[in-house]
Amino acid sequence: SVEVTEAALVKDFVLDEAFSGLAQAQRTSQLGFPSGGRIESIRVRVGDRVKAGDILAKLDTRGLAAQLASLEAVVDEARASYQLALDTVERQRTLLAQGHVSTQRVDEAEAQAATAAARIASAKAQADTLRVQIDLARITAPFDGVVTARFADEGAIAGPGTSLLELVEAGKLEAQIGVPASAVADLE
Repeated sequence: SVEVTEAALVKDFVLDEAFSGLAQAQRTSQLGFPSGGRIESIRVRVGDRVKAGDILAKLDTRGLAAQLASLEAVVDEARASYQLALDTVERQRTLLAQGHVSTQRVDEAEAQAATAAARIASAKAQADTLRVQIDLARITAPFDGVVTARFADEGAIAGPGTSLLELVEAGKLEAQIGVPASAVADLE
């Protein structure tokens, strides 16, 4: 004998389907220094929560600081030379107006002033380059997150571009779910 069930016509029905997927952080970054050096400090441990802009690690920058101090002295020296050159230009122009020197002398004084101004600009640019290098000797958090890995400790030598810390964004997750193409249009 066969059991029979009578079919009833319905307008719609609910079908529950399950899809497998993965929830993961929206951003993950391997953080390191663009140039190498001795690691002076690492201020975080695995599991620490950090805010965007927090300083996470620093390289030893004593050598760069000494070079910067030297270049700042060069800037000061160049400024003094420039001021002397400007004073000389004024004196030469006064003497030219009185007929005591030639135009050549004024031109030479103006050329010395221009050279001194160029020395100032060059020394400032070199000092700015060192300031950037000092700034890049710090790792700052690019976003709010959690430190999930630490690959070195203080005193170690960090190579250029070598990962020192891994930071995973906190609070913003992305879901990657495998869905058949035929079902995508019907999803809400």
